[in-house]
Amino acid sequence: LTGGAGCGKSHVIKCVYQEATKLLRQLPRLPFTGTAAYNISGKTLHSILKLPKSLKPPYKGLGNSLDEVRAVLSNVEILIIDEISMVSKDLLAYVHWRFQQIKGNNRFMGGVSVLAVGDFFQLPPLGRAKPLCVAEDGMLDFWNENFQMISLTEIMRQKDDRAFAELLNRIRVKGKADLLSEDDRSLLIQAVTDPKECPMDVLHIFATNKQVDNHNAAVVASFGAVTVDIQAE
Repeated sequence: LTGGAGCGKSHVIKCVYQEATKLLRQLPRLPFTGTAAYNISGKTLHSILKLPKSLKPPYKGLGNSLDEVRAVLSNVEILIIDEISMVSKDLLAYVHWRFQQIKGNNRFMGGVSVLAVGDFFQLPPLGRAKPLCVAEDGMLDFWNENFQMISLTEIMRQKDDRAFAELLNRIRVKGKADLLSEDDRSLLIQAVTDPKECPMDVLHIFATNKQVDNHNAAVVASFGAVTVDIQAE
């Protein structure tokens, strides 16, 4: 399930989840990120599936941990994978092999149905890995062999500001060599503001952890409260 910003992908996930959980005991939602973090009772996807640090073949089975992992995930019938653009081929392959082993089934993902959600025009996997939708010689192609693409096209989030929403979608598919139209450039320039004039309580996006830490420290300091540092053991 794909589509540009504001077309309702996250809303569809919520609806599918709410309806499916009326019938199923387990429906994991896996928001893959660069570290593939997914909380199941406080554990990450890597820890719950016992994924190794290196995801390169050959596949390393669960061994003595099989019963432990199977007890947690044996009833899974549908898997929702969010942020699919950030999933590497190696990571998807390893999750596939894990579910084959857990389910004792040689079909894709051990026969578990998968709803993958995201936008391949957004962030790619970390490092040099190419997105799942890009076929590569010598690489397993689970994506093109097993998934059917459905695209949402109607803008919902910014439907009251269609000019801005359409600008976002043009930027979404813009190539590096493509020039912005004068109207698009003008609209973007109007949105630029000095960070000092931006309210502190709105979402801020930064490029580095240091910038994030500095901003958070400034917000905390603005409260005028005494801060206490607690050192973890």
